[in-house]
Amino acid sequence: MGHPDPANPVRRGTVGVKASGNLGAGGNLWFAGERSLATVEDGRHIRFWDVSDPARPRKGGRVDDAATMKGAMYYGSSQLLITEVTADNVQLWDLSRPTHPVKAGLLPAAPGGYFPTRKGELAAALRDGTVEFWDVTDPAHPRKKRNDLLLDREVTSIDMTVGGRYAVTSKPYRIWSVGKDGRWSTPELVTLENADAIHVPPANSPQGPRWLAVTDYGSSGLTAKRTYVLDFDTDRLYEALCESYPMSIPEDQWTRLFPHLAYRTSCD
Repeated sequence: MGHPDPANPVRRGTVGVKASGNLGAGGNLWFAGERSLATVEDGRHIRFWDVSDPARPRKGGRVDDAATMKGAMYYGSSQLLITEVTADNVQLWDLSRPTHPVKAGLLPAAPGGYFPTRKGELAAALRDGTVEFWDVTDPAHPRKKRNDLLLDREVTSIDMTVGGRYAVTSKPYRIWSVGKDGRWSTPELVTLENADAIHVPPANSPQGPRWLAVTDYGSSGLTAKRTYVLDFDTDRLYEALCESYPMSIPEDQWTRLFPHLAYRTSCD
């Protein structure tokens, strides 16, 4: 479809593929760069298409049997395709030439347990609760970093906030402080024991939103579901508190309002 006027789409070209499927969150069709599509072919393979000319999509390379496992992911900022293989490993594919995947390195990771954390870095979650961090700047030779985490259970998701200064893992949902060098500070800032879901706004730009939306059932687990916002713009929060509560608020009330921030008197 053409898109100069979204209200009046114009058909340009056709790629034969089902619009939905079971390959991870992407289904059977997703973008792999600005001018490339990835599709599931014959229920087993991942096929790339060059759509730089939407009226004439051209077949690109194919990764055989890459769609037979639980999931796959395109890592845009590092131009990588990540596919699952047997024995809890993932295969990296170099897509620096769009639509022409080149087989690269192999990493250990549980099914669905691979998460971009910053440009050129991938977090790999293992079944025993270990989270390994890999430098994938050179996808043919991924390099393991020395800042592993060992948690009490397998991590099923990792989301980074805008600016990459905080990370959210689940479940249970934990919030981590991340240094400018990418190292996660331990222990975690806070564990949100009663959280049922957390929404982390996409980190599309450094000026994006700096908050999380948290849904939980309250401390007793019997109250109605509620959703609240955790704000990470700490300087603005402290300034607003100083204006609103010049005498400061008690530490126990602070903990209820801002479980992710260290206690501070309002006007220090």
